[in-house]
Order: sequence, then structure tokens, then C-alpha cells
Amino acid sequence: MEKKQGRWEWIRRKDNNYFLPFAIVITFLALLWVVFLSKSSVVNWVKGSAELHRQERLINKYESEISQMDLEISALKGDKDSLEKFGRENFHLAAPGDDVYIIE
Repeated sequence: MEKKQGRWEWIRRKDNNYFLPFAIVITFLALLWVVFLSKSSVVNWVKGSAELHRQERLINKYESEISQMDLEISALKGDKDSLEKFGRENFHLAAPGDDVYIIE
């Protein structure tokens, strides 16, 4: 009596010419899934890494701006002349008795 072949018996046969192409296709599909299609794919990982580096650069930029502003604030708190100069240059303030010329 001949034994009935199972669903995957054709893979185990010695004279099978389809196993290697089948294995290559399955491997290719798995790699395609991992690289492009899955939720945690390599493409998403690279995008996330680039976004992380961009955010870190922004943090460093803002931290340096904050430290520079802290130095300016401490300089303005200490000297009345520097505070007056800052107000005149940045906010166009005038002291009482100054002549103001408006040029259009």
C-alpha cells in the first residue's frame, strides 16, 4: 500500500528541482518584509534615527542660545548703562530730552 504524501512532502524529495527556488523566494519575501513592510522596518529605523539626530542638534542649539541669553541677562542686571544701551538699540527707546528723528 502506498503512503499518502503530506502537504510538504514535495520539499523532502531527493529529485526535487523546486526546493532551491522556493527557498530563495521565501527568503526574499522575508527580507522584503523586514526591510520595507513591517512596522519596525529598517527604513523606519533609519528615519527615526535621522529624526533623533535632528532633534539632538536642535536641543544643543537652543541650549547654547539659552546660555548666551543668560550671560546677557546677568550683564544687563549688573550695569545700568548696558541696560540703557540695550533698550535703545533693540527697542528704540529714548531718554527724556533726547531728540528723535523719524525717517521714512
